[in-house]
Amino acid sequence: SWRRGCCSHELCLAAISRRPRAQCRSHIPFLLLPVRRLVFLCWAIALAYWFWNKGYREGTTGKSIGKSVTGYTTVNEETGEPLGAGMGIVRVLLLYVDFFICYIGVLWPLWDPKRQALLSDKVTKAVVYKD
Repeated sequence: SWRRGCCSHELCLAAISRRPRAQCRSHIPFLLLPVRRLVFLCWAIALAYWFWNKGYREGTTGKSIGKSVTGYTTVNEETGEPLGAGMGIVRVLLLYVDFFICYIGVLWPLWDPKRQALLSDKVTKAVVYKD
């Protein structure tokens, strides 16, 4: 039968290993370990998908999945070609910076004549247009 471990959780690693409470070094609940791993795995998959869709795919083709559906294209304002995978990933990273500065960067297109975000579009020289 289960017994109470060293921490406040009903099932902890001390209860499984039958160690005395004084020797228990882990306060991680036994049943939450698989859940935490699953959450981390889902988070890692979502992050990889985000960088693939917004960075690589949009950088190489000019269209993320959402932009393909809505009919928008992202290109370099000087050449009219897609940004490329490297600049696409840089654009995604700079988009995070745009969000971190109190959303000023993503609100910037409201008053910018080219409708570019403060850092992510201006640094990578990206423009988005409707097909």
